[in-house]
Amino acid sequence: MDDHPQVGLEGTGFKSGAQVLLRKTGSKDITAKNVVIVSFTQITCNLPLSKAAYGVYDVYVKNRDGQTATLPAGFTIYSQRETGTLKVNSVPNKATVFFDGKAIGLTNLNMMVPLGSHPIVVSKAGYNDYTPSVNLKDSPKNVTVTAPLTKI
Repeated sequence: MDDHPQVGLEGTGFKSGAQVLLRKTGSKDITAKNVVIVSFTQITCNLPLSKAAYGVYDVYVKNRDGQTATLPAGFTIYSQRETGTLKVNSVPNKATVFFDGKAIGLTNLNMMVPLGSHPIVVSKAGYNDYTPSVNLKDSPKNVTVTAPLTKI
């Protein structure tokens, strides 16, 4: 498992200095590292997951001014048996990657995802979306997608 995968969060009202946590009843909070406020509506961060329990977590964001928001059941940690590695690159890079309809980070991205067939969208302002579908099976469990984004 990638010990600190990068993830992307979308919402509204994100401010400099925001804190991101994963919360699950009966488990210690997971505090995100390298939190970057990309915009008022987007955050990227790294999550230290090497000692995390498998299961479904709430995503909790707290701005410095005390405003908070929670996305119930917004993040799932799977066992390695149930996951494969997805690498998504793009030219140009720093495009948003949507996996199963949810923003999961920016290219160049490398993360563990559940096995199975999944729609992907690679999107960047000023460029046409790239929309492949990937199928991670028991073998091979690793898929690389390179998105050649073209200007609109």
